[in-house]
Amino acid sequence: ERVDILISTQLRLHDLKKKSFKMSGEEKTSKTVLETVVIPNGVKEIIAFGYKDCTSLMSIVIPNSVKKIEDGAFYRCSSLKNITIPDSVKEIGFDVFHYCSSLKSINIPNSVRLIGAGAFEGCTSLESVVLSNSLTDIVGNTFKDCSSFKSIFIPHSFFFFFFLWVVFFISLE
Repeated sequence: ERVDILISTQLRLHDLKKKSFKMSGEEKTSKTVLETVVIPNGVKEIIAFGYKDCTSLMSIVIPNSVKKIEDGAFYRCSSLKNITIPDSVKEIGFDVFHYCSSLKSINIPNSVRLIGAGAFEGCTSLESVVLSNSLTDIVGNTFKDCSSFKSIFIPHSFFFFFFLWVVFFISLE
């Protein structure tokens, strides 16, 4: 059975974690049945580990009001295939998409300046990445264990730093 939830501005995400649903005679938590989330306009941050372990989550709609995706927000959302990060986001925290093993591609908008450690670590299906022209900081292990890479766009302004990152962080493992 499919479950979609629209998070209102009054509902706090930690309250959602406490909810459970009756499905086919067995009780399941919201984390195991949640497939789609639409975050309403006006929300400024996606809280740390707010969707952690939502293993059925396939899509999420993030409005242009969001400025920051906090640490681990989508940690181990193993069914998440695609996500559009809006131009309003300036920071992607550490481990945000860690172990999102179904994620195929990601486009980091030009508004993003920082990507935290391990942000895409373990995204084993990740094939394509486009990095922001405004990116000033990528912290270690950002793309560790991303074994399906086919293309990555690195802006000219960031190429030298990225080259050093690859040489010193990947080659040492």
